[in-house]
Amino acid sequence: MRVFRQTIILLVAFLVILGVYFFVIKPSEEKKKQKEEQEKKIVNVDSSKISEIWITKQNGEKIGLKRVNSKWDIIHPIWAEADKFSVNPIASRYSSIEIERVIEKNVVDEEKLKEFGFIPPRFKVELKVKDEKEEEKSIVILIGEKSKVGYSIYAKREDDPENKIVLISASLEAVIDKNLQDFREKKPMDFVVPDVKKLVIVKNGKQEEGTNKKEYIFEKREGGDWYIKFPENTTYVKARESQVRDLLYSINGIKITEFVSDSTQPQNLYGLENPDLSIEATMSDGEKYNLLLKIQPGKIYAKKPDRPNIFSVEIQKDFYNTLFASLYRERKILGFYVWRVKEVSIEREQKITIIQRDPVNTDKFYLVSGNEKKELDSSQVKDLLSQLSNVEVVDFVEDNTDITKFVKVPKIRVRVDVDGRLTPYLLVLGDKTEKGIIGAEESEKSVYIFPPGITEIISKIENLKPK
Repeated sequence: MRVFRQTIILLVAFLVILGVYFFVIKPSEEKKKQKEEQEKKIVNVDSSKISEIWITKQNGEKIGLKRVNSKWDIIHPIWAEADKFSVNPIASRYSSIEIERVIEKNVVDEEKLKEFGFIPPRFKVELKVKDEKEEEKSIVILIGEKSKVGYSIYAKREDDPENKIVLISASLEAVIDKNLQDFREKKPMDFVVPDVKKLVIVKNGKQEEGTNKKEYIFEKREGGDWYIKFPENTTYVKARESQVRDLLYSINGIKITEFVSDSTQPQNLYGLENPDLSIEATMSDGEKYNLLLKIQPGKIYAKKPDRPNIFSVEIQKDFYNTLFASLYRERKILGFYVWRVKEVSIEREQKITIIQRDPVNTDKFYLVSGNEKKELDSSQVKDLLSQLSNVEVVDFVEDNTDITKFVKVPKIRVRVDVDGRLTPYLLVLGDKTEKGIIGAEESEKSVYIFPPGITEIISKIENLKPK
């Protein structure tokens, strides 16, 4: 009984000591550590909570920057888009400024402040920071002279109760010692290309106008395939991904060459009241990038629809004069991956050929006839299937149509079952024309002209001999 009682006493004592450590000693140590860390910095805030940055130079020049979601705006002396790659480093560096050395405390003498370069300061940086309650407070850092020794500058915080002068890294000056133009956005369509889910280009007018505009729509669907709807198309048709990607990079690469006007009430809109092109790119998260373009002899003027700023731009690729459906349409109508093929069947009037991939040993292919399977040379099968997959149509006949209007009696039917695709590829080929062989992929409801060589590939697949 006595042993049990001693055990209980020891357990209680242990729990008390444990409680004292976790609830008294450890929090005290953490507070001490935080205080020590805080004393090593003149600013220590969350950079994402900085809502505005104001930079005032010794000559009186003042630049105001305001956070707008994940971007920045210039709000003084003009209203314009800011280059986030110029502003983000300021927010990052000035949110946590480490003290290299404390030079002196309680410095209030004007002569001494002047000696260190604080009357007037070479730079004054004001950060507007939101706290946990979303209430805003200002932190002002004054930048003085450069240190004669090392890569450092003198600095002080305006609200420092100790009035201390400290040394900080001179790299903090480099991110603010810029003119207004350095802070301006130079890429008006600076989106992330893989994140684009829809692109709309309108020729001869704005998107909301109902004039003689021509609308070119590019839409990325589930699975990553692109579809287009151009004025010459009656419906959406599959697009060639590489062409759409090149177009997006061309738009993304538009660069500003000159800032023409920043007036909120410009006398001259340089023809942008009736733009030649209106571009809208929609991201996967719903964010939109818009740009209006007016193409003049020797110059292209541009502006954002919701901003007053007018600028001239440089476009590396003349995409606006080559918006033809035939250029952007996918010409590889089958376009399957050979390694995903499960079964191929070719049907003629009096003959059916079936080739199956072994579901276990996927490198093997078999010619199937009733219950009999005969192994084929897999390298030959893969080579011919690759050729079939890469066949490009010669021309586009009609979309969203009744295929039987053009292929009344199919000469050849090809069915390709592919792993990961809900419906098989169903190719039908009809009569030969001057351009080639008329045919269709049934699920697309579009009719094409295929090159004559497609029938040769199909015949070679039919004539594969077992090992």
